[in-house]
Amino acid sequence: MGLAPSAQAAPVKAAPAAAAARVSFHDIPGSGGITLKGNVFTPAGAKAGERYPLIVFPGSWASPQIEYIAQAQKLADAGYTVVSYASRGFWLSGGEIEVAGPKDTAEASGLLGLPNDVWTDAQRWFGRYLKGESNGIDQEQPVKLKSRTDGSYEGYPSWQAVGAAEEKLPLGGSKRIFANVDSGADGGILLLSNILDQFTKLPPMASIPLLPRAFAAVWQSERYDTPRRIRGTAALHTTVTPTKESGTLVAYLYDVGPLGLGKLVSNAPYTFHGRTPGRPFAVDLELFSTSYDVPAGHRPALVVDTVDPLYIEHNPTGAQLTFSSPASDPSYLTVPLREE
Repeated sequence: MGLAPSAQAAPVKAAPAAAAARVSFHDIPGSGGITLKGNVFTPAGAKAGERYPLIVFPGSWASPQIEYIAQAQKLADAGYTVVSYASRGFWLSGGEIEVAGPKDTAEASGLLGLPNDVWTDAQRWFGRYLKGESNGIDQEQPVKLKSRTDGSYEGYPSWQAVGAAEEKLPLGGSKRIFANVDSGADGGILLLSNILDQFTKLPPMASIPLLPRAFAAVWQSERYDTPRRIRGTAALHTTVTPTKESGTLVAYLYDVGPLGLGKLVSNAPYTFHGRTPGRPFAVDLELFSTSYDVPAGHRPALVVDTVDPLYIEHNPTGAQLTFSSPASDPSYLTVPLREE
C-alpha cells in the first residue's frame, strides 16, 4: 500500500531533449532524527542554482527507493526534479516501521502500482499546474470512473453526481448463520484477484445456489429486464442479533447470471465489540465504491458471511449471527445507479 505523491511548484525551466536525466543517491534527514535513504533525479544539463518543479515519491511500504525509477526518469526527462526514498524502517532507511503512523505520514506521501492511464493523467496534471502547459486537463470533469465491465471512463462534475439514481432492494425474513467457517463467498486472493479483475476483467466468483446457507445469508432480487449501471457506493442496513459480544461479518454484492454464477461487484467487512448477546442492534455498512454494469437477464444478490481471507475476523468459537428485518426498521440494500 502507498500514499499519494506530493508536488511543489517552482519557476519552470525546460530540460534538454537529447540528453538523459541524472540520478544521485542521498541521505535524507527524517522525522525524529532518523536517516532515510533516497535518490534525486535531475533534468539533463541542470546547473547549480537553476530551479525546476519538484515531485516527491516516498516508496510504498517494504519497497526500496528505486521503486519508481522508470517513472522518475521520465519525469526528469520532462523537466522535473524528482526525489524518491524508502519509507521509515524499510530497507536501508532508519527508524522503526510505523505503517501509516504519525511519523510515517509526517515524512510525506507515496504512490503505488498505478495503471499507465493514471500515471498519464498525473503527468498531465503536473504539466498543467506545475509547468503551466495548456493540455486541457483543467477542462475535463473532475471525477472520472473507470468501468470494471469494459474499462471505459465516465466523467462527472462531482462525487455527489455519481449514482444520482438509487434502487432499494428489501432484505426480508430472518436468517441465522454460524460463524468461523468460510462459506465460499470471498473478496478474492490478495493482489492476485485485484490483478485479474483489473486487467482480465475476471472478478472473484461464487456459485450462489451452492453457498451453504448454514454459513452464508443470501438474498436475491428478481432478474433485471434491462441493464443496471451501478455507480458509486452501495449501502447495507440490517438488524443483527449476536450470540457473543464480538463478531465480524462480510457483505458481498454479486451480479448473478442465469446459471447462478455470481461475479463480485463490491464487498466490505464489519466488526463489532461490546454487544450484549441476544440483543439486536442496527448495522449500517457502506460497501466499497464501484462502477459496474449488470446485464439484462441477471440479478443482484447480497451474501453475508463471517470469514474472508482478505480480512481479520473476530468471531468467538461457537458464535452465531441472526439477520432480521423488523417491521419498525426494515432491512434493505441501496444500490446507486447512473441516471439515464
